[in-house]
Amino acid sequence: RSSWTPATLAPLLPRLRAAWPSFAPAGDDPAFWAHEWLRHGTCAGLPGGPRAFFETVLGLNDALPLGPALAAAGVAPSPRGSNVTYPLSKLSSAIAAVTGSLPAIRCGPPRSRARGELAEVWVCLDRGTLDVVDCPPGVRRGGGCPGGRAAVPSVRRREEEGGGGGEAVDGGGGGGVQTE
Repeated sequence: RSSWTPATLAPLLPRLRAAWPSFAPAGDDPAFWAHEWLRHGTCAGLPGGPRAFFETVLGLNDALPLGPALAAAGVAPSPRGSNVTYPLSKLSSAIAAVTGSLPAIRCGPPRSRARGELAEVWVCLDRGTLDVVDCPPGVRRGGGCPGGRAAVPSVRRREEEGGGGGEAVDGGGGGGVQTE
């Protein structure tokens, strides 16, 4: 396993901050990226260590425009305080139209105020080829979305909300790369 440090990713930091920031309240990007490397990057087995993993993830982000796919399917951010939710099947179909595979969709943790809000979209990859594949049923099952529905939070630039840099397209939710 190659060790990960923020310095390892220095050339990629502007792209990572824009495309894959942490949306946790503290917004600790380096801790988030370290988690992603330890959880998924070390498993992916890419030659080139952390930098190769993050370059691959950024390439996938560019190639798989999930936010625009959701918008094209009529999925828009749910206004704050509203009861607007979307069936997970609609979200999954919109994402599958871009990826060619079934994603895993996760809502906020049960004890958080984000209960029922889209928190993550996982796009699964074949461990050997890194081709996009259907996420296994066990990974797709559950997800903490009550009634099989999710509200789609609006995601704005963190600097507009008093945090660090980074932005994401509305309707995108978080992302994850899962290798199977």
